[in-house]
Amino acid sequence: MTYSQAVKRAIQSAKQTGRDFFVVDDGSYSDSGWIPAIAVASDRDLDGFYAGISENRILFCTGE
Repeated sequence: MTYSQAVKRAIQSAKQTGRDFFVVDDGSYSDSGWIPAIAVASDRDLDGFYAGISENRILFCTGE
């Protein structure tokens, strides 16, 4: 998913649920450089699946 697609999905999810959503990049380095893995995450996801993710990998928040 692209960054712009993820932002649209995060905003839509936030409007539907009344909760904050985040766009995160959980990518990794390879021989050819950074390979992004853009995803939409809820606050629960940040506490669970993405626990410990660096703040600079949180690219967007609907609550900002």
